[in-house]
Amino acid sequence: NFAFVSFLGFTMLQFVFALTARSDAMLADCAAMTVDAITYLFNYAAERMKHKLEYSTDDDDEDDEEDYEETVGHNNPQTNRLDKRELQRLLLELIPPSVSASTLVVVTIMTMKQPIHTI
Repeated sequence: NFAFVSFLGFTMLQFVFALTARSDAMLADCAAMTVDAITYLFNYAAERMKHKLEYSTDDDDEDDEEDYEETVGHNNPQTNRLDKRELQRLLLELIPPSVSASTLVVVTIMTMKQPIHTI
Protein backbone atom coordinates (compact mmCIF):
# COMPACT_ATOMS: atom_id res chain seq x y z
CA ASN A 1 0.00 0.00 0.00
CA PHE A 2 2.87 2.37 0.80
CA ALA A 3 4.49 1.65 -2.57
CA PHE A 4 1.26 2.54 -4.38
CA VAL A 5 0.66 5.77 -2.47
CA SER A 6 4.28 6.97 -2.66
CA PHE A 7 4.63 6.11 -6.35
CA LEU A 8 1.32 7.77 -7.21
CA GLY A 9 2.23 10.87 -5.19
CA PHE A 10 5.60 11.19 -6.87
CA THR A 11 3.98 10.63 -10.28
CA MET A 12 1.46 13.41 -9.69
CA LEU A 13 4.23 15.78 -8.62
CA GLN A 14 6.31 14.87 -11.64
CA PHE A 15 3.25 15.36 -13.89
CA VAL A 16 2.91 18.97 -12.68
CA PHE A 17 6.58 19.64 -13.45
CA ALA A 18 6.33 17.82 -16.80
CA LEU A 19 3.46 20.09 -17.86
CA THR A 20 5.31 23.15 -16.62
CA ALA A 21 8.45 22.17 -18.54
CA ARG A 22 6.46 20.91 -21.53
CA SER A 23 8.61 17.80 -21.51
CA ASP A 24 7.36 14.86 -23.56
CA ALA A 25 9.94 12.58 -21.96
CA MET A 26 8.72 13.43 -18.45
CA LEU A 27 5.08 12.97 -19.53
CA ALA A 28 5.96 9.55 -20.94
CA ASP A 29 7.70 8.70 -17.68
CA CYS A 30 4.58 9.80 -15.80
CA ALA A 31 2.48 7.44 -17.93
CA ALA A 32 4.88 4.57 -17.20
CA MET A 33 4.93 5.38 -13.48
CA THR A 34 1.14 5.53 -13.36
CA VAL A 35 1.01 2.03 -14.83
CA ASP A 36 3.54 0.89 -12.24
CA ALA A 37 1.51 2.44 -9.42
CA ILE A 38 -1.65 0.68 -10.60
CA THR A 39 0.30 -2.57 -10.81
CA TYR A 40 1.42 -2.06 -7.18
CA LEU A 41 -2.23 -1.56 -6.20
CA PHE A 42 -3.30 -4.79 -7.91
CA ASN A 43 -0.39 -6.69 -6.34
CA TYR A 44 -1.41 -5.35 -2.93
CA ALA A 45 -4.98 -6.54 -3.54
CA ALA A 46 -3.71 -9.95 -4.65
CA GLU A 47 -1.58 -10.30 -1.51
CA ARG A 48 -4.54 -9.37 0.71
CA MET A 49 -6.70 -11.95 -1.06
CA LYS A 50 -3.92 -14.52 -0.70
CA HIS A 51 -3.67 -13.95 3.05
CA LYS A 52 -7.44 -13.96 3.42
CA LEU A 53 -7.53 -17.25 1.52
CA GLU A 54 -4.76 -18.73 3.69
CA TYR A 55 -6.47 -17.71 6.94
CA SER A 56 -9.85 -19.00 5.81
CA THR A 57 -8.36 -22.43 4.97
CA ASP A 58 -6.01 -22.73 7.98
CA ASP A 59 -8.84 -23.24 10.50
CA ASP A 60 -8.67 -27.05 10.45
CA ASP A 61 -5.18 -27.87 9.20
CA GLU A 62 -5.24 -31.59 9.97
CA ASP A 63 -8.63 -32.11 8.34
CA ASP A 64 -7.95 -30.02 5.23
CA GLU A 65 -6.60 -32.88 3.14
CA GLU A 66 -9.42 -35.23 4.12
CA ASP A 67 -12.03 -32.50 3.53
CA TYR A 68 -10.55 -31.75 0.13
CA GLU A 69 -10.58 -35.43 -0.86
CA GLU A 70 -14.21 -35.72 0.23
CA THR A 71 -15.29 -32.65 -1.75
CA VAL A 72 -13.39 -33.26 -4.99
CA GLY A 73 -15.89 -33.80 -7.76
CA HIS A 74 -18.77 -32.62 -5.58
CA ASN A 75 -20.61 -29.37 -5.81
CA ASN A 76 -19.54 -28.00 -2.41
CA PRO A 77 -20.25 -24.23 -2.08
CA GLN A 78 -17.27 -23.66 0.24
CA THR A 79 -14.84 -25.34 -2.18
CA ASN A 80 -16.31 -23.42 -5.13
CA ARG A 81 -15.93 -20.14 -3.21
CA LEU A 82 -12.28 -20.93 -2.42
CA ASP A 83 -11.63 -21.89 -6.04
CA LYS A 84 -13.11 -18.57 -7.20
CA ARG A 85 -10.95 -16.65 -4.71
CA GLU A 86 -7.86 -18.53 -5.85
CA LEU A 87 -8.68 -17.77 -9.50
CA GLN A 88 -9.21 -14.08 -8.68
CA ARG A 89 -5.90 -13.97 -6.82
CA LEU A 90 -4.06 -15.61 -9.71
CA LEU A 91 -5.65 -13.21 -12.19
CA LEU A 92 -4.61 -10.26 -10.03
CA GLU A 93 -1.05 -11.59 -9.86
CA LEU A 94 -0.72 -12.36 -13.58
CA ILE A 95 -2.73 -9.84 -15.56
CA PRO A 96 -1.54 -6.49 -14.10
CA PRO A 97 2.18 -7.22 -14.62
CA SER A 98 1.43 -8.38 -18.17
CA VAL A 99 -0.60 -5.26 -18.89
CA SER A 100 2.11 -3.16 -17.24
CA ALA A 101 4.87 -4.59 -19.42
CA SER A 102 2.78 -4.23 -22.58
CA THR A 103 1.83 -0.65 -21.73
CA LEU A 104 5.44 0.27 -21.02
CA VAL A 105 6.46 -1.05 -24.44
CA VAL A 106 3.69 0.99 -26.11
CA VAL A 107 4.62 4.16 -24.16
CA THR A 108 8.28 3.70 -25.10
CA ILE A 109 7.44 3.26 -28.79
CA MET A 110 5.13 6.28 -28.79
CA THR A 111 7.75 8.40 -27.02
CA MET A 112 10.48 7.36 -29.44
CA LYS A 113 8.38 8.03 -32.56
CA GLN A 114 8.91 11.79 -32.68
CA PRO A 115 12.69 11.73 -31.97
CA ILE A 116 13.18 9.04 -34.61
CA HIS A 117 11.29 11.10 -37.22
CA THR A 118 13.35 14.14 -36.26
CA ILE A 119 16.58 12.27 -36.97
